[in-house]
This record gives sequence, C-alpha cells and structure tokens, in this order.
Amino acid sequence: MVDISLDELRIIIPVEPVTDPPEMDEPGPCERWYCCINELLFFVTYYHTDSGKYTLITCIAPLFEGKYRWSFLEKSIDLPSPIMNRISWIHGHDRAEQSIWIADPDGSKYEFYRAKTYLEATKLIDFLPSFKTRYNYYISGSKILG
Repeated sequence: MVDISLDELRIIIPVEPVTDPPEMDEPGPCERWYCCINELLFFVTYYHTDSGKYTLITCIAPLFEGKYRWSFLEKSIDLPSPIMNRISWIHGHDRAEQSIWIADPDGSKYEFYRAKTYLEATKLIDFLPSFKTRYNYYISGSKILG
C-alpha cells in the first residue's frame, strides 16, 4: 500500500489510467495503471476513498523470486521515488516470527510487514532506505532503526 493521492500519481505516471477496469471486481471506483519495470509486472490502483490517498501496488510476477517474500522490491528500485518512498504496507507471512512496524510522520504506528524470521525483518529494514522512505520502520520491541 502507498499513501499517495490521485493528483500526485497523474504527475508521476505520464499516461492516463484505466477507470474502473472491467476485468477486476474492485470495492468501489478506482483508477489503474498497468506497468512493467525490470521484468517486474505490476499494476498501480488508486481507490477513490475519503482519505484521498489509498493506492495499492500489486505485483503479478512471482513473489518468491528471491530469498524473501519481499525480494520483488529489489526489482522495483527504478520506480519513481515519489511512489516508492511512501510504501506503508507489504503483504507478509501468515505465520511470522517477527513484525516490522511503521511510524508515519503524523505519529501513527501500525504493522508494516510480517517476517518469517528476525533475520528477514532486519534485511528488509536494511533495504528500505534505498527508497529514501518518509517513514521510520522498527522491529517490535526494538528502537526505531529506519
């Protein structure tokens, strides 16, 4: 999930989105862009919500191409940083040993990613600064590391 508005997305992505794509049954009106960078296929979906900043980036390439579930991020390093520096949630493991939490600029704290192991969690925290993120990430029970 990425906290970004439709106006910001229209500036960053230079093509028009598909409005309410017919192939998907989405929960309400949305705008969608279809993308491919570094052989990573994904789509960016902006949902018209009260917050005005509810955007999902969904990878349709294999998620486990790499050592960790989040390894697909390594291929997305060329995405525009105004999108990638606002990642606020990544789908993690159902059975996890360790959670990574996020502290956003307004002080809200919530679970960002469920890592299978502590090592996986630390590797992700070490990787996230490459996106020049706006958020602080930390491992539950630890001081903020990001």
